[in-house]
Amino acid sequence: MQPKNHLKAGVFLALTATLMACAAPPAAAPATSATEAPSTSTSGTGATTTIQWGMWGDAEELKSHQAVADAFMVKNPDIKIEIVPAPWGDFQTKLKTQFASGDANVPDVFFWPENVENLATQGVIEDLTPLAEQSGYDLKDYWPGILDRATVNGKVYGLVRDAGASILYYNKDIFDEAGVAYPTDKWTWDDLRSAAEKLTKVEANGRVTRYTLGMEAGKNDAWMVANGGGYVDDYTKPTKCTLDTPQSLESLNFFYDMIKNNHIMKPADLATGGGDSAAFQQGKVAMILQNASRVPAFNAAGLKYDIAPIPLTPNGQRAADAAGAAWHMSAKSQNKDAAWTFLQFLQGADGGQKIYAESGGMFPALRSLVNSPTFQNPNQVPASRSTFNTVGETLKLINPITWKYWEELSGTITGPGLDKVWALEQTPDEAVKGICEKVNAYLAEKNK
Repeated sequence: MQPKNHLKAGVFLALTATLMACAAPPAAAPATSATEAPSTSTSGTGATTTIQWGMWGDAEELKSHQAVADAFMVKNPDIKIEIVPAPWGDFQTKLKTQFASGDANVPDVFFWPENVENLATQGVIEDLTPLAEQSGYDLKDYWPGILDRATVNGKVYGLVRDAGASILYYNKDIFDEAGVAYPTDKWTWDDLRSAAEKLTKVEANGRVTRYTLGMEAGKNDAWMVANGGGYVDDYTKPTKCTLDTPQSLESLNFFYDMIKNNHIMKPADLATGGGDSAAFQQGKVAMILQNASRVPAFNAAGLKYDIAPIPLTPNGQRAADAAGAAWHMSAKSQNKDAAWTFLQFLQGADGGQKIYAESGGMFPALRSLVNSPTFQNPNQVPASRSTFNTVGETLKLINPITWKYWEELSGTITGPGLDKVWALEQTPDEAVKGICEKVNAYLAEKNK
């Protein structure tokens, strides 16, 4: 699985798609909205502008990207799209090196799954706000909260491709065998706990042959935020740890108890066993909590499954992760007009977003596309496509991903600390005490 927070589906979504330094401001592009990709080009000038488009991805993912590039070039024959791919880790490492050195050979448009504030502060990505205003590109078509991931001080620096929101995949055959009713959008934590009593299978010798739920570490964040908890008090300017609040601890203890009672597979065991996709397909878990990227694989395998929103918290709330990787424009691009024309097509409901959605594997960022016949096709699997509408209305940032120090804090303190909880090495109360002491010391240092 690629980044937790992120980047970041059959009739849905696109399979994990990974998809000048000019003194004068870019000229206004033709008026367009997120639901109408631009079709104008520099036709008639006799010149061809080449735009480099950078992303990570395997051979199959790159086929989807090439399809988008080809469709764009048909509408814009005077703009050539040159795909610049790289393996997941290599892509980010290379770009970070280029950013640090001031190298101008950064792709004109590129995918980025990490903190955006750092890039904006370095001045390596373009502020897209004036371009959207000049061209009439409709930023309001995005689900609420989804552009927050790429917004710094009120300025939009990237167009988020899809939501990282997790949904509940469930194996209908297992539910039928256990005599458990399928999950609905009314399901609560208590419903999940009750279903687990019938779905989990444990042999007399204590060996678990089937868990109720498989979920990666960090997938509990949305449950914690929905319950009124969270990591810190302010996700843009944090001053103190809030993992020790009653709301956060209630969520942490819920998952700790479910793991302890063999209802949830330990995240570490899930990872070493081939991941949630393998566990689900092999029937080792009745459900998994994951983003939309698993849909193509499950459809290809012919699984009898469906999806539902994550269960409601005791306070009747639900939250979903709005954070997904975003497409950005290099501030050093020498072809910003053409790059913006491409970005509008790439993020248009009748352009790139539609092509990815038809391929399957993502939760589109555009509300209009999720509500379109393309996405809401009743003959597609999974059947409960209304899940995405329900989840879309609850999208928000569930961790401080926009704060420039979050990656360091989560990688060195909160992540390793909570891993001890999921491994049952410490109770939530024991772990959180030490985690919050370290987090508060870290915040005090950074806020000097």
